[in-house]
Amino acid sequence: MVLPRSMSNGDPEALAEDNIPSPMESPTTNALHREATPSSPVKQSDSDGVTLARAGGAHNFSSKDFNALEIAGGLIHDTSFFSRVGLVAVTVLATIVFGVLIYFFGGSKNAELFFTAYFVEQSLSVDNLFVFLIIFNNFYVDP
Repeated sequence: MVLPRSMSNGDPEALAEDNIPSPMESPTTNALHREATPSSPVKQSDSDGVTLARAGGAHNFSSKDFNALEIAGGLIHDTSFFSRVGLVAVTVLATIVFGVLIYFFGGSKNAELFFTAYFVEQSLSVDNLFVFLIIFNNFYVDP
């Protein structure tokens, strides 16, 4: 019977039978190590790339990959100002319709709670914009 290290209590026989790989030998660590070496077969990331590691390997995504996924998925079809305003209007309208449905099927108290939570969430989102502005101004990031 193989016992994990935490259950072996220092027993030499249990430690000898312990074949649990060390963290340095895990598949994720090996994949990350291979990705860091220039001669590895794993695709090297671009300068704007992000490495996502999981058990069994690592895959590199760049912003080009994410943009391609967004375009292929139909998430970005028109980047004009009016298109974005229309998308916001549709989102707010859907929220209002959902709140009205809550009012009719769940009562006025639940609808009040829903709209309160929605407005608080939107207020916190706007608050984040000011935090980003402060950070960008502090580090002199150009717009």
